[in-house]
Amino acid sequence: MDTSPEKWLFSGIALLFIFFFIFIERRLRKGKEALDMAPTKEDRNSTRLVGLAFGTSMVAITISSILNIFGIAYYGGQWTSVIGILGMAAGIYMRISAAKTLGRFYTRILKITDNHQLVEGGLYRYIRHPGYLADIILFVSAAITSRNLLCLIVILITTLPAYIYRIGVEEKMLLEQFGDVYRSYQKRSARLIPGIY
Repeated sequence: MDTSPEKWLFSGIALLFIFFFIFIERRLRKGKEALDMAPTKEDRNSTRLVGLAFGTSMVAITISSILNIFGIAYYGGQWTSVIGILGMAAGIYMRISAAKTLGRFYTRILKITDNHQLVEGGLYRYIRHPGYLADIILFVSAAITSRNLLCLIVILITTLPAYIYRIGVEEKMLLEQFGDVYRSYQKRSARLIPGIY
């Protein structure tokens, strides 16, 4: 058992970044509709699935420090954590940028609001779901920061499927709302990563 700060400190830093993300994310949502958590038919439980992945990720990051102390699945050096911290900062910056671009359409639950508009500015010019990409970057980077392979695996197998499902549900909702306008937008942009997905 090795209780040196290096084994648990970076997991703590990762959690601090995520708590900062939660704090900022709450402040970015404007108005009652943006904060409303009432289920909608359009959402198809995607918010719950993303929430489950989020909670599982938080638990994995918390437990990673204990696993690291016992040398279970611990890997990398301090530079691994530095790269993870930079990734978390990039993820938070991207999420803030995406939320500000969406404005009043930045909601917790998937829904079509009054006078809903298709947003194609900022990062949305190139990526249809930059906020989700930002979340994935944030959580994968948090796992990298923690330097625990089990934590990384848990985050990958919970977060990626949750967001892939969410993206599919959202794209269906937007296709139903905007039809050919959205199809045209799909041809000009990537879901998450230009040239890949």
